[in-house]
Amino acid sequence: MSSRDSSGPRISVSLPSVLLFSALFYLDSQNLMIYFVAAAVLHECGHFLAVKLCGGRIEMLRLSLIGAEIVLAGTPMLPHSKEVAIALAGPAMSVLGAAAASLLGTLLFYDDLYVFAGVSLLLGLFNLLPVRILDGGRAISSILELHLGQERADSIAFLLSLLGCMLITSFGVYVFMSTGYNITMLFIAVFLSCSLLIKSEIVKSIVNMSKKY
Repeated sequence: MSSRDSSGPRISVSLPSVLLFSALFYLDSQNLMIYFVAAAVLHECGHFLAVKLCGGRIEMLRLSLIGAEIVLAGTPMLPHSKEVAIALAGPAMSVLGAAAASLLGTLLFYDDLYVFAGVSLLLGLFNLLPVRILDGGRAISSILELHLGQERADSIAFLLSLLGCMLITSFGVYVFMSTGYNITMLFIAVFLSCSLLIKSEIVKSIVNMSKKY
């Protein structure tokens, strides 16, 4: 499903993502999803602001199982330095939002602000992981492409992403073994790994080659 505002970017929302978020809201016994959604909106505002400051124009905001993806309009592509700035603007906004919420929580003695600060900080730091579908991975990919060219950069970025997913999986196994029930990190690791493979040019090439035969 999608919608278009004549004065803004087009918004596309996939049905699987709607079903996933509906399930998460239903299973959220601690009411943390509302904080996560607020933190995610703030995070995306950082990307939107950076795109505007860098002279870009947003054609579409796509929401899918892989996450939120901003599609820029027009050519040529923005310089690598601006792509890095746009990628890191989201985590930067998350960290700034966490700091501001924490300060307000101290001044107003409002515990919900502390909860939001924690969720926003975790979201920002998590997105800095060197996994290509995350902001940190996108920033690294742009830096590598600037110095090594696209083909070598894609290969190195893919290997770094695999390493990042392996580390998250290992941590998820540790958390599960320690608690005996918490599979959150394992779920995140599987989600990132599947998303990485879906977006991988290497996998797309293999699929295209298989179709020829």
